[in-house]
Amino acid sequence: MANPTYGITGAVVAARYFPQLRNGFQTSTAPTAVTVTDLIAEAAAEVNGALVQIGVDPATLNSGSATYPAAYARAAALTGLGAAYRVARAMTNSDPEAA
Repeated sequence: MANPTYGITGAVVAARYFPQLRNGFQTSTAPTAVTVTDLIAEAAAEVNGALVQIGVDPATLNSGSATYPAAYARAAALTGLGAAYRVARAMTNSDPEAA
């Protein structure tokens, strides 16, 4: 099963939740850009798991969907927020495995 991330990228997380990072996440930042991508995938998996539990296939949601635009927007918002939470924990060493 695919793990859609609803358009959430490291650049989106940096711009929306960490504007103080003028250059976004890089190989020299903590967490790194690669780690942030992994944290986004974790957040998306949590959202997608919740969708599957209620009988919604996450693959049916996409940004161009005329059927589920609100569901896509909500999934994107939850994925971004979940990723930002994980990134903040990594930045503050509250989650040393992700730093």
